[in-house]
Amino acid sequence: MVFAGGLRSEDLDSLVEDLPDDKATTLREKLIADVDKPASHVLPKNSGAIIGSYTKKQAEEWIAEYEEAMSETQEEGDS
Repeated sequence: MVFAGGLRSEDLDSLVEDLPDDKATTLREKLIADVDKPASHVLPKNSGAIIGSYTKKQAEEWIAEYEEAMSETQEEGDS
């Protein structure tokens, strides 16, 4: 994952080329600081991201909850 930098000028041009002018300008202003800078894979400070890992038990519980929620959603869609 690249958190900063790693963007070439040509890449930015390509990203904004089909956007309306106001959206292109806004996106360009947000990304210009990353143009022609080396890619950084370091999580920015104060990003709010939670890092770490789950235990096997936590993962199994999450998967079971997810599958149950998805089956309920599918049942509602079948009505």
